[in-house]
Amino acid sequence: MSFSARWVARLMLAVWLGWAAGLQAWLTDVGTLAPLAPDLSMVLVACLAGALARRELPVLLALALLARQSFSVDPAAATLAGLLAVGGLMRALGTVVDVAGPLGRTLATVLATGGFALWIEAVRVVRGGAPAGFDPTGMAPMLAASALVALILGGAAARLPGLFPLGRQSW
Repeated sequence: MSFSARWVARLMLAVWLGWAAGLQAWLTDVGTLAPLAPDLSMVLVACLAGALARRELPVLLALALLARQSFSVDPAAATLAGLLAVGGLMRALGTVVDVAGPLGRTLATVLATGGFALWIEAVRVVRGGAPAGFDPTGMAPMLAASALVALILGGAAARLPGLFPLGRQSW
């Protein structure tokens, strides 16, 4: 694979992550649908982590950080720490479970999305931006929606146009 093909694919990865973060931000602003909005950027990160080559995981996490920060008011350091934890989880989970398959991808998405959401909420509580009486059961609809999106559309996420040069194998 040529050097320039990988860079174009990375640019396309940034575009796909940006669209996922933007769509997620729009869905959470809709009002009545906000609790049911899946964490699309985390779903995309979890699905692509199983489909991309291992050397592309740091690039995936860096681009996910930029995409999430473009539409978020959360501290960048907290988002970076959460994404690094998700990357570590994906590497560890990838040695035990096939994270490219439907069930492994769904499990990885639930763990990544839930852990990241709990981490960001803990940061908000510590910073004084959220009420101290946080109820983690309120995340259940978001986790269920994220898992459903990963189960149904996760295979398509691994085959997004423009990402072929970053893949582990030919699709």
